[in-house]
Amino acid sequence: MSSSYHPQSDGQTERFNSMLEEYLRHFVRGTQKDWVKLLDVAQLCFNAQKSSSTNKSAFEIVTGQQPLLPHTLDSPQGVRSPLARSFSQEWKQNVEIARSCLEKAQKRMKKYADNNRRFVEFNAGDLVMVKVPDPRLSKSSRGRDPRLMQKYVGPLPIIKRIGTVAYKIELPSWWKIHSVFHVSQLKKYSADKEDAARNQPSRPQLELTKTKEKVAEAILNHRVTSTAKRTHNEYLVKWKGCSSEENTWERVTNLKAFLPLVEAYHASHAPRTSPSQVGRMSRDARTLGTLDAHSATQPLNSADQQPSPTDAGLPQS
Repeated sequence: MSSSYHPQSDGQTERFNSMLEEYLRHFVRGTQKDWVKLLDVAQLCFNAQKSSSTNKSAFEIVTGQQPLLPHTLDSPQGVRSPLARSFSQEWKQNVEIARSCLEKAQKRMKKYADNNRRFVEFNAGDLVMVKVPDPRLSKSSRGRDPRLMQKYVGPLPIIKRIGTVAYKIELPSWWKIHSVFHVSQLKKYSADKEDAARNQPSRPQLELTKTKEKVAEAILNHRVTSTAKRTHNEYLVKWKGCSSEENTWERVTNLKAFLPLVEAYHASHAPRTSPSQVGRMSRDARTLGTLDAHSATQPLNSADQQPSPTDAGLPQS
């Protein structure tokens, strides 16, 4: 299994794709419209080529023998069809050229790949900086240029090593992504021993998750918004583990999992709530399932009537 955001770890597929591109680059015409016709020969050459690891071709491993190709057959001088002899010779020449190109491509790609590899090892408990998978996944990146956003976040502790080149990282609870990263996506964290204040991040934390998957810490305020069909009560939510800059307005239907916080907000703001707002809050509470069938149908007689705790969506004392 490949680690997150590191397709190079699927080496077999990447190597095949690279060699296929190399082959097509040598034989395709200038218009690049005949590359589909070259795929069959390219696949045949690849499957008949011996691997440096197994010293056997894919054909030999699967069938136990090398395929009988047209160019491997000796065409006698007195063949009756000149076209058949020409086809056999041309096929043999093309296959030899293709095999030579594939071998050179393998050596060249291995050389360049080894030059860019970092042989780094970490231990469980080490603090590392994790490369941001994609800044566009973050809700806090809306309206911002991803090229100017931070490339690494952390420090985050390593839980354990997975295989030889991957590590499992202890990610924040609101990051809903795979926790295993390739070593190339990690960087050793170096704390500033002289100025401890520089070790504290000054930017808002990234939110690689949906709002409903986060944990609400408190309800700070409420407002009424209108659409073409109806009005909605919205609540300003402070999310756990997020700065105040990440507070968001949420409709009551998105806060079903945080009913105690909504009730606590109603209780603390009941004296300052107008009857019209109480009616809307009552409907919100019924949406959350906090009112029984009887109390949910109690009307407000006048604007001067003091709402009861049941009408306001509050528990009775």
